[in-house]
This record gives sequence, C-alpha cells and structure tokens, in this order.
Amino acid sequence: GLFAFVAPVANEFDNLIKEAERLSVSFPELQELGFAAEQTGGSMEGMSSSLRSLDQRLAEAARGAGRAKTALEAYGLSATDAAGETKTGADFLLELADVFQDLSVQEQGDLARSLGLDRGTVALLAQGSEQIEKLRERKRELGVIDEEQARNAERYNDTINEANHLWRNMRNTLALGLLPTMERWVSRGRDWLMMNRQIIEQRLDQALQATVAGIEAVGNVALSAGRTVGWLSEQIEKLTGVGASGQLAAIGLGVGAMLATRHPVLAGL
Repeated sequence: GLFAFVAPVANEFDNLIKEAERLSVSFPELQELGFAAEQTGGSMEGMSSSLRSLDQRLAEAARGAGRAKTALEAYGLSATDAAGETKTGADFLLELADVFQDLSVQEQGDLARSLGLDRGTVALLAQGSEQIEKLRERKRELGVIDEEQARNAERYNDTINEANHLWRNMRNTLALGLLPTMERWVSRGRDWLMMNRQIIEQRLDQALQATVAGIEAVGNVALSAGRTVGWLSEQIEKLTGVGASGQLAAIGLGVGAMLATRHPVLAGL
C-alpha cells in the first residue's frame, strides 16, 4: 500500500539528514560525496564512516594528539585552517585527494589506516580532487534532494513514531486495566480445582481405565475375527482346493459383479 511505498524512502532520508548533522556537512554535499564513492566502488555508508573517522582524527591532531598527527605532518597536511580552526572531514577530503593520487598503494594504505578511511573512500581519493569534483557535479546534474524535502521524511517518521507510542500506551493501559479482573478469574479457577481435586483425579482415573478396557476389547474382537477368517479360509481350501489368493480374487470378482449390477455406469468400464 501507500505506507509501504513511502516507508523506505522516509527512513533513508531521515537517516541521511541526521547523519549530515552529525558530520557537520551540508545535506546536498553528503549526497554528492556518497554518489562519488559509489561510482568508484564504495558506498554512502562507507563514506559516512570515513567522514566520521576523519572528523575525530582531525580533532585529535588539532589538539596535538593521536596517530593521525604524525601521518599528516609527514605529508605536509594540517588539521587546522589558516584561522586555527579544525577542518571538517568533508572539507579535508579534496586536500587529501591531491596527496593520495601521488602515493603508492602501500603509502595510501598506511595513510588510510591512520585516518580510519574505508576502502571505497581510498579508491575515490586515489582519483584526485579534480575527478571527485566532476563526480559531485554529475550528481548535481542527476538531481540532489534538498534539505527541506528531507525534513519532510524526518517529520513523517517522527509522527509515525509518536502514533506508535500512543497506540502502545493505549494497548498497555487496556491490558493493565484488565489484569485485576483476569487475576480474579484465574484465582477462582485455581481455588475450584483445589477444592475438587480428589473428585477430578478419581474421574480422570476412571475414564482412563475405561479407555484402556475399551482398547483391549477392540483388540480382542479383532484378534478373534482374524482367527475366524483364517479357519474359514482353511476349510474352503480343503473343500475346493482354492488357496487364500484365489479366494480373495473370487471375492473381488463377486464385489465387482454386484457393483456393476447396481451401477450401470460401472458395467461399461
């Protein structure tokens, strides 16, 4: 239905706009970088993870701590801008890409590990800043969802969540209100069982014995009938010389003739 159609879209963009806020990157920019990563074998999730790691490592390096500080200095990179402010991961990517494209695969891997970058992001950075900008431009040509549209998804999911909480609260209130009455029912049933326990157990025992006796009686009748049929078969064989298989065939023919007589349709088969 309509709810099933809109739910995955609402979830995707609700999560995406929240991720952009956590990463201090604009919503359109995150879409562009995610697309660029996908075009080089990565993913939006991998790009988001790399940006989160970059934000953390750059903040540590700006304080003069962390393993990223030494790696950045080795390649002439800085965690802060000209004003002394810590760079964001998104802003730092293009600068990093210009360094990455001139490194060997081994050096790229070492620097990526020190910065906490995933493989998809490394593959994108190896393309250089110019190619990254081209991919971002291509995404803008294909279409980028603006922030206000994404806020619709956020508001929709918030409303759905509120409605679910309201329904659960109503259900819980009803269930909890019924519990005292149901407890009294169960308590009365338990007390009745305890008061009549001996009688019930006696009746159950009598019923069990009657059932066992009935099963034994049926078994005895079946055994007796089997013996009778066997004795009759032996007598017929002595008188006619026809064995058990011949007797069964004769019975089958007789039944068939009787059915054909009563049911003309069967006679033609």
